[in-house]
Amino acid sequence: MANRVNHRKKHEIKTTYYDKFQCLASECPITCCKEWKISVDEKSSKKWNDTRWSDHRETEYIENAKTKKLSEYLIHYKEADVICLNEKKECPFLDQQKLCKLVLRYGDQILSKTCREFPREIHEFKDRREYSLAACCPAVVDFWRDTQDVLDKEAMEKMESDIKNNKERHLYQLRMLLISCLEDQKISIEKALLMGFYLLLEGKDGRVSYQKEELEELSQAVDEMDFQIEDTFLEDNALFLDMTENYWKQGIYRIFLEPLREEASRMETDDGYIENEFMQEYGKFLKVYRDQESLLRKYLIAEMFGQLLLDDYDWQDMTVAMQWIGMEYAIMRQAAFLTFKQTGTLSYEQMKEVIVYIARMTGYDDADIWEYLEESFQTLIWEWGYFAFIIGNRKGE
Repeated sequence: MANRVNHRKKHEIKTTYYDKFQCLASECPITCCKEWKISVDEKSSKKWNDTRWSDHRETEYIENAKTKKLSEYLIHYKEADVICLNEKKECPFLDQQKLCKLVLRYGDQILSKTCREFPREIHEFKDRREYSLAACCPAVVDFWRDTQDVLDKEAMEKMESDIKNNKERHLYQLRMLLISCLEDQKISIEKALLMGFYLLLEGKDGRVSYQKEELEELSQAVDEMDFQIEDTFLEDNALFLDMTENYWKQGIYRIFLEPLREEASRMETDDGYIENEFMQEYGKFLKVYRDQESLLRKYLIAEMFGQLLLDDYDWQDMTVAMQWIGMEYAIMRQAAFLTFKQTGTLSYEQMKEVIVYIARMTGYDDADIWEYLEESFQTLIWEWGYFAFIIGNRKGE
């Protein structure tokens, strides 16, 4: 007797704006076709090897351009094929109108999986499929500005009851718990992250359910802690410089990074800055930063939905992902301050630029994240104290 095939359709959970996404193409203020390694999957690479390419504007510069294969534009990088950028750090198929010459010539079917899907992220689980959009795209940030809710909580809660595997349900509930902290508008983003990481560490032993009174006690305990804002600032400044150094050396994102790294480097070497200027300037910054609270809260909720839980994750994987999200936020906040210090303002467009560029620079795969954490901190899983150190708490703003 033949084995029965299970054709049960998977449940689908999407961010509320997922189906509305459309690439801005030539209107995009921060194109993904520039200053980024664009991977080409194996299937597309084989297709490119069979596809001839010539650009009439190149024929006077490239010998035998008419017989060049698309695959000749690829280089091998970390066990994958990526498009070799030109001297402007742009995809060679990007035209002057910021449109893709490949699409104009051959249509979407010639594109690699990365180019077809970005910024869409689709995560497959045994019983469901989750859809989200990456923070690396400016059009996604616009959705956060214009959308009231990132997630359909009713659908999320219904899905929880349908998960049969105990381990997977436990991780799903942990993610829901952390997201619920951020959705509480009465507490700051920083405190929500601190509470969430504490609950995640506690969740290692299986606990995911808390009474309202217990969460209020945790909130009060965080408020009663003594946070040294100057120390947090200096640590985040060092993290910003460290995380952006390789991009700077490679000449990537120079226009964005140059004024910020110059300011960050000066503050790192100016021993008198913290004593004489810092508190007054940082107080002014926090007043304008508060205006970006809603946007950043939605960014973090979207990141937790899309990055905290993948199909093969266990508690350790989720904890590492939470640490990375926390560090990403701390670096974004530092970049926002450096932007404010340079310009005296922090508009929505400036904050969007910070989110997109920092998200691109911190968009490592899991193996690289683990390597970075182990080399930089000598431990993979942080104590709560270090997470609190880089996040701080704006209770006194």
